[in-house]
Amino acid sequence: MEMNTAMKEVWASQEDNQVKLDMDVMLNVLYPEFVLWDRCILLNISKSLSMDGEQFIPSNTIEDRTQLEAFINHIHLIDFFPKFEDIPNKSLQFGVSVIEIWEQQLKKQYPMEKFQLVVSYDEFGCTLGFYTLRKNEEVWLDTADLEKYSEALLVKEV
Repeated sequence: MEMNTAMKEVWASQEDNQVKLDMDVMLNVLYPEFVLWDRCILLNISKSLSMDGEQFIPSNTIEDRTQLEAFINHIHLIDFFPKFEDIPNKSLQFGVSVIEIWEQQLKKQYPMEKFQLVVSYDEFGCTLGFYTLRKNEEVWLDTADLEKYSEALLVKEV
């Protein structure tokens, strides 16, 4: 697991505040459905994912499957847990726990694939995401130089 300096600073300043979260929503976020669609592994938290057509077609905005996954497979924790708005740093602790569970689920369901899981953090809270690492496509997030990104980042390749 790699962190840039901004993430190390945020992580070190975590407070121990208790937050009560909606159990049903929490379970949906912790244990989402992962759907295989035209060689893309897509996050389906609300069970309402609807992909038009039967195959991926590149466009000017989404050029490859990696970009499609990075676009679809990210969530803002504050959208699911509004209580994090008052204490956004709590979303970071929860977010790291979520991607650890997603890692286990993805490796169990898709053992032959490699993934990059990402936790980003800014003044609005925590965003989580993942995408499949593909040999024939550029990575979405360059881990060779995490310091070039302004937001706090934690990246895990599995």
